[in-house]
Amino acid sequence: MLDNKISAISVSVAAAAASVGAGQAADLRSMAPAPAAPVVENPFFVSVEGGAAFSDFAKKSTASEFTQDKLGVSPKTSIGPYASISIGRKIEGTQYDWRVSASSTTFLNNSVAGFYGPYNAESGNSAGFQAGDFDIGRTFKTDLFQARVFAGARAMHAHAKSSYSGGYLGIYSASINQSSRFLGVGPRAGADVRFGQELGLVASVSAAALYGQQQNKTSLGFNVLSYNFGASISDTKYDWVTDVAASLAASWKPSEKTELSAGYRAEKLFSINTPQGKDLMSHGPFLKLDVKY
Repeated sequence: MLDNKISAISVSVAAAAASVGAGQAADLRSMAPAPAAPVVENPFFVSVEGGAAFSDFAKKSTASEFTQDKLGVSPKTSIGPYASISIGRKIEGTQYDWRVSASSTTFLNNSVAGFYGPYNAESGNSAGFQAGDFDIGRTFKTDLFQARVFAGARAMHAHAKSSYSGGYLGIYSASINQSSRFLGVGPRAGADVRFGQELGLVASVSAAALYGQQQNKTSLGFNVLSYNFGASISDTKYDWVTDVAASLAASWKPSEKTELSAGYRAEKLFSINTPQGKDLMSHGPFLKLDVKY
């Protein structure tokens, strides 16, 4: 009889111990930290770039040749702002990414005026171009070297103006106004290269072949003793324009998600056929900020 009571007490103690152990295990599970959030492998990135643009296209216009020869004055180097923004994202599980970009270069009006005896003359020039891009790129990395090779498409709008006016003692005057406009689209490819770790060198090169519409217009005006006469000629055609750009900059990465660059860039449009010449060259210093998030 005593043995049966001892056995019953032992079973009760074991059951109570098992119940306490299960409760403690449940408490430990509830106190365990939540699993860490997965690391995002396809971050967005934003790139903002800006600087100054210089060009000598105004010195190549027909009107500037007259002011240099007759008036002894020459147009100064054309200057204006340059700006660009890019937004993209890495494609998850791959070394590829996509990017959408927009850029603008605008040259302020460059005018010059003077007198040649009883004659007076004035000439002015302005130009600019805007581009939109979409591309797919692939990145290659080592400890010190990183390269992104990309291909896609570019759409561009470019415009230019050149004007000249001159007269004699207010008795008669003449004016010539020339303008051009291009709108086209085509394939674009290039590469962005970086060498270094926290500090490094960054280089970029790209080329695009754009097919589109070119419009050119010339207007002539005459005024004799307050009588006005005028005429205009316009021409529209479809043709190819080549766009080549390159840059070199020093780079600093204060963190893995942020990069600052400062350098110099150049871009040239071939066969754009502006009033100032067949080609349009732009170059100047720039600052750039890249952020991943």
